[in-house]
Amino acid sequence: MRLVGSLTRRVEHVMETQGVGERAALDIIRMEDRGRPRYLKTYYGKNLEDPLLYNLIINTDLAPYEIAATVIGEAILGWSAAQRRGSR
Repeated sequence: MRLVGSLTRRVEHVMETQGVGERAALDIIRMEDRGRPRYLKTYYGKNLEDPLLYNLIINTDLAPYEIAATVIGEAILGWSAAQRRGSR
């Protein structure tokens, strides 16, 4: 699963959840944005931007985090039930 969103919304979220200013929020996001693709490439040989890596991509500009969390939880429960039944 992957969450995506605009830089503006991501900065607001980091400021709110981590109690930092705009500059610190930008620094945190930039560090994560550099590290995440490097990690996937180094340890898994995968490209972060490959949509086939994800069974669900949620745009948090369009779906609030609470809704995204509910969608993710429901998806996991559904996939788990499908696996128990032997279907995909």
